[in-house]
Amino acid sequence: MNTQWDAPTKRIIAVGLGLFFIYILILSRSVLPFLIIAALIAFLLAPIVTFLNKNLYIPKALAVIIAYLLLALFLTLFPLILIPAVLNAFGDINIDWVTVIQQTLSWLRVTLESWRNIQLFGISYNLSPSIDPALDTLNNISPAQFIPSFDTIIASIPTTLQFTWGVASNVLGTIASSLLAFMLTFVFSIYLTVDGGKFVRTFFTITPPAYRAEMRELHRRIKSIWSAYFRGQFILAVVIGVMTWIVGTIIGLPGAFALAVIAGAMEILPNIGPVLAAIPALLVALVQGSTVLPTGNLTFLLIVMGAYMLIQQVENNLIVPKILGDAVELHPIFVMAGVVVGATVAGILGALIAAPTIASARVLIAYAYAKILDEEPFPTPHSARSPSLPPLEMLQQLWEKTQLLWQNRFGKKL
Repeated sequence: MNTQWDAPTKRIIAVGLGLFFIYILILSRSVLPFLIIAALIAFLLAPIVTFLNKNLYIPKALAVIIAYLLLALFLTLFPLILIPAVLNAFGDINIDWVTVIQQTLSWLRVTLESWRNIQLFGISYNLSPSIDPALDTLNNISPAQFIPSFDTIIASIPTTLQFTWGVASNVLGTIASSLLAFMLTFVFSIYLTVDGGKFVRTFFTITPPAYRAEMRELHRRIKSIWSAYFRGQFILAVVIGVMTWIVGTIIGLPGAFALAVIAGAMEILPNIGPVLAAIPALLVALVQGSTVLPTGNLTFLLIVMGAYMLIQQVENNLIVPKILGDAVELHPIFVMAGVVVGATVAGILGALIAAPTIASARVLIAYAYAKILDEEPFPTPHSARSPSLPPLEMLQQLWEKTQLLWQNRFGKKL
């Protein structure tokens, strides 16, 4: 008796299993963020576990415990060391907001006054009917309106207390849910660290033999994308933070260390992050000026803008190709759109994993497209341009190239 399914039955079962899988994903959507974070933690700790297990011959269970202890130590010591230094650096930023508001209002008044009568192509235009109402509004504004008075603060105390009581009543529930989320993520990540290899092997086992080689190559390419991305983003954050700190200190940018930490942290947002990181630096430069250079604030603003643009050019042309290679090579418009969409859908987590997710989707789409056209999906061996040099040699090579560029531009050594 033949028990094999015919083609229509196979298609119906395949579609049914696919719909069932989508239904399970919808049911578990509240847990998916924890699973994704746990998978990222397990993925980042996997090299440490492998090194301890394969190179130092430590049992895998003990290697996992050591890896998570190192993670806990890092998460404990890093804020204790970094936060005081950042707060101390922020203490160097002293912005008198009353003076800033006064200067801004004065500049607006002078600008609007100059626009009351303008000439374009030899023709005079009287814009007083539109300008005068705006000037009257500005003349009635004082900096004190932006800073609450003592009476206003006293009057708002009852409302503030009521609001505080309402917030405090939910604190216990928020703490409990946060602890539960943390524990779930922690447990998920431990299981994935211990048994992640088993899941991959099981996937290859249930894959039809004819497709196993292609699935292994797909897995390798996607894994290299995520490895290169997270390794590269960490190195980029450190390198850009140090470069920004050095340059900011040289030109006398107040709070250079704090602004460098911001610049390094914003590297998690490709293309968009460096622009956002430059905004507070430009604001400090415009308001406070330089502590070293004898220039006006506006001139110093242009100097800081040029410094950040120079760092960005060095990053794009020297650092990124060396660190990331072509593993996550995407057009900036796709990266920026992906970051925005990811942040809208999943917040910071979505923005963080947008670039490698798009790069992985590109690999899967290219594979599916080749299979649809009956072409070879992997015509040549994959060779991602991952960094072959150790970090110290890579930084030394970067320094030599920077010196050469400086000498060619200014005719003397840096």
